[in-house]
Amino acid sequence: MNAAKLTLTGPSEMAAGLAKRVKALRLLRGWTQVTLAQRADVSRREATVIIDEVQAAVSRWHDHAARAGVSKATARQIAQALRRDI
Repeated sequence: MNAAKLTLTGPSEMAAGLAKRVKALRLLRGWTQVTLAQRADVSRREATVIIDEVQAAVSRWHDHAARAGVSKATARQIAQALRRDI
């Protein structure tokens, strides 16, 4: 008897998985982030603001981690996993 493997994830893992799937489908279709935003009825200005805010937050990851009490070792692991080319 083969049992299916069940893996429970938290909200962060679910969001990361969803983002990864959206990006893969966007790239498969040859869409830019702006094209995806237009198709989702988000204005170019709104899309640019969102992208800029996310990139700014990611670039300050170590500051956020330090304030949240994340260990330096864990913060380094997370920083390595962060994609900055999305």
